[in-house]
Amino acid sequence: MCLSTSSAEDLLQRFECARCHQAPGILKAPVREKSCVSCHQDILGGKLDGKYQGKAMARWKKNIHSLTAVPGLVGLEKRFRRDWVADFLLRPHSIRPGLPASMPRLKITREEADAIAMLLVPTEDNTPVTLGSAEEGRKAFTRYGCASCHQFSGLTKPIDPQPMEPQAKDPRSKSASYTVEAVRLAPDLRFTRERMSSAAVLRWLKNPQEINPGTMMPVFALSAAERADLAAFILRESIEPIQRTPFRFSHVPVTRKVSYKEVSEKVFRKVCWHCHSDPKPARGDGGPGNTGGFGYEGAGLDLGSYEAILRGKRLADGTYQSVIAKDDSGLPLIIRHMLARHEEVAAEYRAKSADTAREEILGMPLGLPPIASEDIGLVLDWIEQGVPRGE
Repeated sequence: MCLSTSSAEDLLQRFECARCHQAPGILKAPVREKSCVSCHQDILGGKLDGKYQGKAMARWKKNIHSLTAVPGLVGLEKRFRRDWVADFLLRPHSIRPGLPASMPRLKITREEADAIAMLLVPTEDNTPVTLGSAEEGRKAFTRYGCASCHQFSGLTKPIDPQPMEPQAKDPRSKSASYTVEAVRLAPDLRFTRERMSSAAVLRWLKNPQEINPGTMMPVFALSAAERADLAAFILRESIEPIQRTPFRFSHVPVTRKVSYKEVSEKVFRKVCWHCHSDPKPARGDGGPGNTGGFGYEGAGLDLGSYEAILRGKRLADGTYQSVIAKDDSGLPLIIRHMLARHEEVAAEYRAKSADTAREEILGMPLGLPPIASEDIGLVLDWIEQGVPRGE
């Protein structure tokens, strides 16, 4: 069964895509408290209201490392394959090495993913095209300094980063801050053959600004032959499979006392609080892990205070389940979620289906870099020591 366009637009709102992305005419702009990226940008730029100044502002600035920039959703129909968009919504993974955060795992079905993909990519250009020489494309790739922004992981014959070609037409490329932003948003080109058709790659190389106005990708004075050669290199050059090292958690308990203040500053208030917080300061929004979001019902889990952590998560019947008590695995639930994020990244997580993903432990923090093993061990030590509140 196919969902209507209006239903697909409703799905974009339900999955809260506007927390991170902008898509004029499709996504409704959320209030600032529900726009993770713009909120982070305002904090770092000192643009929040006066009531948020002082110690809280200093702490927020120190702890913001992710979601300060994300790719837009403009012109997707001229860039991506529809089936890739749907698959990515179901099985997100990191494609931009410069961004700490990646797409979070949504509570989404195949039908819903297909409907959103149809809305974002209503038409596809699969026009047959003639590609050039991959060998010449490699030379052009080096000549124009493409590796100054893009990684191309897995190349059988790697390319060293080179300075950007000075004939790039976009003057912003001369700005150091602009170049840093461009590197952060540049995708790993190994995934291009999955994401884009040959026709789309050629069109993008000709004029990326025409397809996605404001993109960080400069316009180069490429000849038709150079575009065909570059496309051949990007789409056909030999690449090795992604190699992942299995994650193994090893921990030696500390002999000193671990306080709530320490684990709160290093883990809960530094990372977890972004999605599991007190909803009062943010117009009732306690984040996806507390009041709900990304398609998930609110679990009522607030990790911003000692009392709230001890209370745990809310179950469907209204009762609460401890997240620090050991379950059948021999580990507290909160530790299992933290370790699961390491396993997702190590495996470049790809669930067989959305239903399978929902049956498993969601890696936390959702869509963000895993918490360091030593910090997970610190939380485990705190729990093993009886969750002391002392300083």
